[in-house]
Amino acid sequence: MSWNARKTVGFTEAFAPDFYLPDQDLYIELTVMKQSPSRARTAKLRKLREQYPEIKIKLFYKRDLERLAQHFRLDLAS
Repeated sequence: MSWNARKTVGFTEAFAPDFYLPDQDLYIELTVMKQSPSRARTAKLRKLREQYPEIKIKLFYKRDLERLAQHFRLDLAS
């Protein structure tokens, strides 16, 4: 929660990661956008980490997924 423009407490932004890996206690966010247009998402992650440093979250870009698929010899759907 944070202060909104009317100086009342409320949710001004939300973030819902794509996956949660309970064994690792890790949230995963995937994006297939190029890295430059996803600055807003990166900013949200930075805010989340600042406010909740105990939460572990990892952002994967398209190139990261492609490297993982290549490493494990997986065929990604187009």
